[in-house]
Amino acid sequence: MSSSGQARSGPSGAAGVRGAQQQAREQQQRKPEQQQQQQKAEEQQQQLATRAKDFADPKDDCKGDASWMAPFFGSPSSLRLALHVFAERSGGGHSVMDCRLFGRNKVETCKWNGWGYCDTYVSMSSASMIRLHGSRYSLCGVDMGHWHEFMESIPGIEFAFSSPAQDTLVIPPQRVYNEAFIKELQQLAPEIEVANSEKERLFHGHGHTCNEIFELRYGTVARLPDVVLYPKEHKDVEAIVECASRHNVCLIPFGGGTSVTLGVAVPVSESRMVATVSLAFMQRILFLDKDALLMWVEAGAVGASLEERLRRHGVTLGHEPDSMEFSTVGGWVATRASGMKKNRYGNIEDMVVDVVVVTSKGSLNQQQSAPRVSSGPSLQQLMLGSEGTLGIITQVLLKVKLLPEPASIRLMDKTQTQCGSLFRVSPPGGPPLKELLADRLKKFYLNKIKGWKEEDLCGCTLVFEGTTEEVNTQRSNIYKAAKLYGALPAGSSNGERGYQMTFLIAYLRDFIMEHHWIVESFEASMAWPVVLVCYQRVKDRIKSDCSRLGIKYPPLVMVRLTQVYDGGAVLYFYFGFNWAGLREPIKVFSEVEHNARQVILDCKGSISHHHGVGKLRKEFMAKAVGKTGMELLRATKGAVDPQNIFGNGNMI
Repeated sequence: MSSSGQARSGPSGAAGVRGAQQQAREQQQRKPEQQQQQQKAEEQQQQLATRAKDFADPKDDCKGDASWMAPFFGSPSSLRLALHVFAERSGGGHSVMDCRLFGRNKVETCKWNGWGYCDTYVSMSSASMIRLHGSRYSLCGVDMGHWHEFMESIPGIEFAFSSPAQDTLVIPPQRVYNEAFIKELQQLAPEIEVANSEKERLFHGHGHTCNEIFELRYGTVARLPDVVLYPKEHKDVEAIVECASRHNVCLIPFGGGTSVTLGVAVPVSESRMVATVSLAFMQRILFLDKDALLMWVEAGAVGASLEERLRRHGVTLGHEPDSMEFSTVGGWVATRASGMKKNRYGNIEDMVVDVVVVTSKGSLNQQQSAPRVSSGPSLQQLMLGSEGTLGIITQVLLKVKLLPEPASIRLMDKTQTQCGSLFRVSPPGGPPLKELLADRLKKFYLNKIKGWKEEDLCGCTLVFEGTTEEVNTQRSNIYKAAKLYGALPAGSSNGERGYQMTFLIAYLRDFIMEHHWIVESFEASMAWPVVLVCYQRVKDRIKSDCSRLGIKYPPLVMVRLTQVYDGGAVLYFYFGFNWAGLREPIKVFSEVEHNARQVILDCKGSISHHHGVGKLRKEFMAKAVGKTGMELLRATKGAVDPQNIFGNGNMI
């Protein structure tokens, strides 16, 4: 064996010389071609920089036809470059499209076994306070509240014991790989990117239920997609569905991957090749009309990034689900989502004017350009809540509103109110004496003069948006109502912490799981007369089940009232327990959650208000919609997708 540093001759010296001369001549001939390519690359770079400037100062670029964007989408790499150039010009924010969540970047940017960004996580600091590490949130890098003190008051939480998540996971191999399908697809639509690496298959093979995250951190995964497909535009999705129908390939649509219903998980029993279709490249605003207050947008657009782009044009969608940093427009439509500001802007079905869906029978969208039609049942509404079982949503026509507008209300029980205190920011060396004295005076007033007990407090977080006049009117009316019922305003800083808690709660879930606690949420809507009854019955059932199933310590159960309607409200439950010592923690957890859901249904509550059904709750569907309703759903599925190409197994 020769080392890399030794020179090796060819079969003969003469042949080696002739070969070298021939190589030199070929290099000389290629020089003009190389120079031409370099010049072309420099020109392309200049064009990209110019276009990036247009992105940074768009003037009226979103109004009218989107054909000006076409040159970018001829080359995905060019598009990524242009976006990165823009991000540098604008300070690296979400201004046009969040490059971190665009295309295949998300696989590198976000965790495969937990919520959010790889560089953002929660741990305990040396001062026994919670610290959110990273730089992406305003609360990152500082100690926030007396987390240790609060958590130690809950029996069964001991930070001295921890079970860190496993660093690696045994990835199940591709079960089926249909080469004929891939070959035909690449010939039909060469722009589609095909990924079959273990990392990308794993990332696109799960959502964010507690079951899935626990298995990723401490167990194994039974089934993953065999391949991940990245279309660039609507016609690419049509090509994928067309080829899949010919080759009998199962397709699972994928947006932000934030499903909490097992909605994007691959059915273990699926024997066909499974291709997950990620819309991560499809994030363009195709059309924005500020006069009609309408927007055409691709279904892969990520919520937070989309909202920031709209605000630069003086409008807002107003849809803010807890997952808006990562969830997508298509996912909102497919699950009939609801946001924190629904009281002003409505739920997603109130915003949707039209949807474009690629089914195995062809593309579906409304054929009439009118604000409202009476042309039989709404086929667009049929697609809302279809959860990827009928087709792939590629584009959505949505209503937008001018800025600014009013906002939302959240009511939290006493435990959640205490949780809000976790996010109090303490400066180095502790709070100043003046602040400590003021805090003690407030507590003295509430406890001794008003006679309130801190453990019995119930908090309400409100967001006021609008002009100065609107905000003043809203605040005045709310405070008058609060005073009428004996409540007191707690200040804007407390309100801000309560609002921020919404976006950080999933990071906390991952942190507490390492300390032997499983914590999960579920929600349901119900009529006003049963709200308090349901709340108490669910809490009682969870506690009794945990005791019966051998859980050593009492569970933590808390609730917030997240949305209100004239006829009812939405209860959002959080519950958790110590899983140390249990042989099958997820099996126990699933039984507790299942029984709690049954209690809600017995109280005439819903399966879900905004999370959807997925595979997690589909056994309750028959009770929710009735026998005739199930027959109608199955008949629709059979007519639109007779081969079950969209075989994610959700709902039915």
